[in-house]
Amino acid sequence: MSVVDGVVEAFRILLFLILGYISALISVFFPPPRKSIEGETVLITGAGHGIGREFALEIAKLGATVVLWDINKMIKEFLPPMIKKGQGHILNVISMAGFSGFSNLTDYCASKHAAKGFHESLIEELYLYGHHNIKVTGLCPMFVDTGLIKDFKVGLLTPNETALAGIDGMLRNYELVTVPSKMYYMTKIGSLFPRKTVQFLVRSSGLEVNSQYKKKN
Repeated sequence: MSVVDGVVEAFRILLFLILGYISALISVFFPPPRKSIEGETVLITGAGHGIGREFALEIAKLGATVVLWDINKMIKEFLPPMIKKGQGHILNVISMAGFSGFSNLTDYCASKHAAKGFHESLIEELYLYGHHNIKVTGLCPMFVDTGLIKDFKVGLLTPNETALAGIDGMLRNYELVTVPSKMYYMTKIGSLFPRKTVQFLVRSSGLEVNSQYKKKN
């Protein structure tokens, strides 16, 4: 690569970065309008316990077909027909636990990191193969009051408010929705700090979970 080609490529990358930041900034102050999903198929992965029921009830009101399914089976059974039809929306219920680790939730955090990786990879594959009419939204709430997690030291989200936030993000074609929304920026800021600083802030805020396992006598 010549010097001129290198300079041109550098400017091209810089231009894409600037346009990306401008687009993201605009969407913060001017959210895109909500779309209609009437007649579409909406696939939801990871929506166990009370959240799945709330999603089914709310999305059905919008005239869409709702499918609550396991990730692997969903890909094999439902994604090919969506590709053939040229439309559809996939909503992956992840968690803020997919961004970091929490003590006493090692297995849960591991599964949510995997779900986040699946979500991001699926977006890239659909984009690579030109399936731009199939949208993917990842929902990352803080801990929800579904009975799965016990003894959380701060307030839990309700399944209904979590589902409504996910549906709103889906209707606006957001790729990622955090609940509450401020958590998105907190994760970005948190990645700039050393681990010990983050650990101190987490413990100071009360974001701790007691052991989920009963001790054997």
